[in-house]
Amino acid sequence: MEHGWSQGRDMLTARDVLVIDEAGMVGTRQMERVLSHAADAGAKVVLVGDSSAY
Repeated sequence: MEHGWSQGRDMLTARDVLVIDEAGMVGTRQMERVLSHAADAGAKVVLVGDSSAY
């Protein structure tokens, strides 16, 4: 997804909802990039995880 964004493809808009499953497995730097991109686009982000897995 990030690769597409860097090439101007699959851009998020204010009408998008990005669902990130297993959010706890995403590194902090990558999460920051994704959340910043979504915020800049006005998109919503839903983080999903399994509390019993930690």
